Amino acid sequence: MNHLINRHPIARRIFFGVSILLALAFVVLTIQLLLGNPRESCNAESVAGLMQEIPYFTGTGLLLWAGSLKWPRLRQGLALAAMVVLTLMLPSLNSFICCHESYGEVPFYWCIALLCGYLSYVCLFSGKWFYAVLPGAPLVVFLYLATN
Repeated sequence: MNHLINRHPIARRIFFGVSILLALAFVVLTIQLLLGNPRESCNAESVAGLMQEIPYFTGTGLLLWAGSLKWPRLRQGLALAAMVVLTLMLPSLNSFICCHESYGEVPFYWCIALLCGYLSYVCLFSGKWFYAVLPGAPLVVFLYLATN
């Protein structure tokens, strides 16, 4: 199945483009959370701990993505591992962050980026590479909204 994406230059371009957009999305969300004030939270100590953990999870996810771009034979496994590592942050984000904080929308956008990532990878690695363009549109809208 991995050979499908490696033989189609369009599929590889889509994979690289979606990977770069997802990486940007998670970096923007991580920076937004790190620049927030944990004292705004209902649970300031947990948010402060989360602020110390999230760069490691984001960095690990980005390194796995970089590995999937570098090693074509391991592409499918490394891309899935990157998504799983970034999914591991979701329970902490949802439980420690309240909605009234300046960074309260981070868990919602994190979920949207994960959904786009999983949908894109399923489409790409199932051989339906032309459907992988669909998650790119909400991801671009998300990046626009996250930066404004």
